[in-house]
Amino acid sequence: MSIFDHRLIINSGKGGTGKTTISAALAVIAAARGLRVLLVELDTRDRFGPLFGVAPVGYEVRDLRPGIQAINLDPHLVMVDFFKTHVKVKRIYKQIVESRIWQYFYEAAPGLKELILMGKIWRLVGERSFFGGRPTYDCVIVDAPATGHGFSLLNVPQAAYETLFGPMKKNAEKIRDMVRDPKTTVLNIVTLPEEMPVNEAVELHRQARDTLKVAQGVLFMNAIYPPLLDPAEAKALEGLGPAGGPASGPSADGNERRARVAAAVGGEPALEALVRCARSREERAAMGERYSARIREEVPLPFVPVPFVFDADFDVGTLTAVARSLERAFGVPAPHAKRTAAP
Repeated sequence: MSIFDHRLIINSGKGGTGKTTISAALAVIAAARGLRVLLVELDTRDRFGPLFGVAPVGYEVRDLRPGIQAINLDPHLVMVDFFKTHVKVKRIYKQIVESRIWQYFYEAAPGLKELILMGKIWRLVGERSFFGGRPTYDCVIVDAPATGHGFSLLNVPQAAYETLFGPMKKNAEKIRDMVRDPKTTVLNIVTLPEEMPVNEAVELHRQARDTLKVAQGVLFMNAIYPPLLDPAEAKALEGLGPAGGPASGPSADGNERRARVAAAVGGEPALEALVRCARSREERAAMGERYSARIREEVPLPFVPVPFVFDADFDVGTLTAVARSLERAFGVPAPHAKRTAAP
């Protein structure tokens, strides 16, 4: 089952691993497969706008490109929406959301913001057109918060189900069932080839399996440095050791070779800088291989390496490069049959 067969795709991992870029790239791939996609940010400074080269994304759903829309969920506005839907009378719901008692409760109640956000996501996934009952979106892709907050977000429906009662308990149960339905929801993990991101990815996988009980899709190892040198070039680089060896024998040959290379690149300082850069790049590539091997042993999910994109700014060019890389990993786009089943 492809991750694009799910109505709700959630991407999480340590902060700074590139979840937003991966989410946007998955939206591009899903749209290429003929799916209607909604990208969801959660109460963050807008990042989708710059990636798609459009104005900032706010609380109103807006188009990013054909087949892709986006929304940024502000918990306060989601709460106002909730009261608008359930209370109907503006004067009454306005008094509720502006009251000091409610504001205190909203800020102090553990998990309330997360439950409100998950309730909104549940409604977006279940949203249907007025005519024909067709789902508004084939695929809702959520750029979830970093690992710890992301776990709380996905776990709050179960916690609410265990502690609430009446209609609120029933609503929490519906949200929890959506998260745990393997036909509807899939969680992807995004990480980097570094110690802390890999550790958090391993822990998130364990929590998702044992506590959240959510289906897991793909492990994205983002920002992998591809090797710069082939074996012969790496050996030649090692031969460009520091100058000043013995004046005869192999070291003399090495010093002579180094002098010729230094002259070609603009002198000793330039050669030293080039050697340091090349060695640093090879060390990063080796680190990527090492952490990729480790996490593949500890997290038994389909593994998708994403090469590092050497861009000064994360913009449309970055998104295009990452999307092309993921297209190669997921294969040639194939049109999906339009879904009509409820989530």
